[in-house]
Amino acid sequence: MVTACHNCKIVMAPSSGIFCVDRCENMRISAIAGLMRVSNCLDSVISTYTPVPLIMSGENVGVQLGPYNSKYPGLKEQFAKAQIAYNAEFVGCWDSFLNLEDESDQTEREKAPISMQAPATFREICVPVKIKGQGPAERPFPLPPAFVETLRAQQETVETLRRLVTSDEFDLSTKRNMEIVIQMRFKEWLSTTGNVRQILDLVNIEKARNSTSAASTPLGDRTPSS
Repeated sequence: MVTACHNCKIVMAPSSGIFCVDRCENMRISAIAGLMRVSNCLDSVISTYTPVPLIMSGENVGVQLGPYNSKYPGLKEQFAKAQIAYNAEFVGCWDSFLNLEDESDQTEREKAPISMQAPATFREICVPVKIKGQGPAERPFPLPPAFVETLRAQQETVETLRRLVTSDEFDLSTKRNMEIVIQMRFKEWLSTTGNVRQILDLVNIEKARNSTSAASTPLGDRTPSS
């Protein structure tokens, strides 16, 4: 169970039991479970693989349901140990749910209580943990075709930028300017998507990197201060 959490991302290991999300706000939850129940949540995205429809109860507002959006080494092994009944060709019931709340009480709300995630907003979550001997990072089940196409387009964009920055077509100064622009755009995207904490993490990483570079510079190469 995840209860009373806000403003963070959670990736859960597979479980054949009931996974409950209760009284959460501005959350991004990725979970594989035998059954999902979401209650009294606000402005959250639930990315899930479950073999049966989700159960929605209480006062949910601005909750988006999407397909499971993570993969990491060892996921297939964890999925097998969880013994969740599934079809290897089945994308799951992420877009099916049973709403126990009276829908007549929800018609006057500004935000839709429950909606489906658009493929264009789908983003894969990287789990930054290296596990030796666990094989490649793979899903044991497929994504819906529209979401597969979104990931393919995103990967092509990244590869195009990477080739552009590393090509011999531009000099070092131009490449550096391109990197700065890409970093600025990335930070803008983080800000508009509610990931301000990640921006602070990047700033701290840049400060640490600059401090390390300054410390490793020979004294004779440093410009004296006036």
